Amino acid sequence: MAVAIAAVAALTAVAVPTLIGSEATAAYAVTRNADGSITVTIKEFREADRLQRELAGDGVRTDITYLPQHKRCAGVRGTEVDSAPPPHQPLVWPERERPVRSFKISPQLIEPGRTLVLELAESHRTKLWKLKFYLVTGPVGPCVFENDPYWN
Repeated sequence: MAVAIAAVAALTAVAVPTLIGSEATAAYAVTRNADGSITVTIKEFREADRLQRELAGDGVRTDITYLPQHKRCAGVRGTEVDSAPPPHQPLVWPERERPVRSFKISPQLIEPGRTLVLELAESHRTKLWKLKFYLVTGPVGPCVFENDPYWN
């Protein structure tokens, strides 16, 4: 009987998280698309480090910053890349078919040695959000917060 109870407890410890999944509590979702792009949906502005690690596992080096209310990062945080992606091939673009905080990334357009910098903010009052992105060659500097006069 004790062996049966231990087996059921072990099975429950593995099966319940698998069946329920971590999506219920995840701050974000990452979807790998057939065209090679990656869709990121931000559910809560937390766990940026975890999201960076997951995207790195897909070969996308990122620096993700969730900004406090009415703030932005001062300037560009490294050596910004001048090259633009080919026409009709956006590097990052908002998803119209998904929830408001979704965007796609085209990993194939990020060359080795470059980091995709993503800075995201949301207005608690209006629930609108904004996304700033650019590529940096070499190390990415820290985000130094400054007031954002264009954000309400």
